Amino acid sequence: MEDEEASVMKRKPSIWENFDISRVSNVCFKLKFITLNQEGESPVCEIELEDISSEIAYWRNVVVCCVFGARPPFSV
Repeated sequence: MEDEEASVMKRKPSIWENFDISRVSNVCFKLKFITLNQEGESPVCEIELEDISSEIAYWRNVVVCCVFGARPPFSV
């Protein structure tokens, strides 16, 4: 048990501990309200490629990392 606590103490801090989304310059939140069409009682909307092309380009080279557990055995 003491070895585990010692390894936690020696682990270098994660870069995400000081992450601040407001300091990221290329993040843009372009939210617009578009009224939905009704088809019977169901709302219907259409998403065109040009509506999401900037998001596709932004997320094209993303790396997704999912860590299960509070103390992973490796540095993330």
